[in-house]
Amino acid sequence: GIQPKKAQGTFTEDGTFKPKPRAKSMKLPDPVKLGERMNKKCNPPHGQVMKWGNQKYKDHAPICISLCNSLIEKEVVQKELFQRGEEELAWQVVKECTRYWIYSGGCLGYRGGDLTGMGYCGYELEVLYDMLMKFLEQTTAADKADKLVENWGIDRLLWDMYDQAKSYGHFQKDKYRIGLEKYFPQDE
Repeated sequence: GIQPKKAQGTFTEDGTFKPKPRAKSMKLPDPVKLGERMNKKCNPPHGQVMKWGNQKYKDHAPICISLCNSLIEKEVVQKELFQRGEEELAWQVVKECTRYWIYSGGCLGYRGGDLTGMGYCGYELEVLYDMLMKFLEQTTAADKADKLVENWGIDRLLWDMYDQAKSYGHFQKDKYRIGLEKYFPQDE
C-alpha cells in the first residue's frame, strides 16, 4: 500500500513534535492583483452596501486601511523589497494598495475616496504613515529619490493621502507634514 506522508520535524526530549519551520516566500508581488483586491474591499457591490448597518459603515474605512497595511507589510516589508533593490516594485505595491481609498474609484485624478468612516481610522493611518516614512528613508538612502517624483509619482500620491487623511483622523498631522516636506517640498 501507499505510505502516509510524514511531517517534517523532530521530537523534543519531552516527546512533543516540533515541526520544521517553513521558509518565507520571496516571490515578487503582483501589484495589479493587489490593487484588484483593494478595489474589491474598498468598493463592494451596491446591493451589499445597502444591507449594512451604521456600525458596518463606520468600520469600513478602518478595515480597508488595515488590509492596506497588512498587504504592504507582507508584500514589501517581509519580502524585503528595499533590501533587494526592488524600490520601484515596492512603490507600485504601495500605490496600488492605497489608491482606492485616496481617489474616487481609484482614478488617480479624482481626489476624495468613497470610504465612509475615515474618522475612525487614526491608528491605522499612523501605522501606514510610519511605514511610508521608513520607505522614503530607504529609497533616498539608495540614491533613487529623484525617481520618486519623476518616474513613479509618489510625491503626489503621498501629499494627496496626507490632505485627505488630515481632515479625518486623529493622527499626528504635523509629524507627517514635516516628513513629507523633507522629501517633497511644496510651493506655497
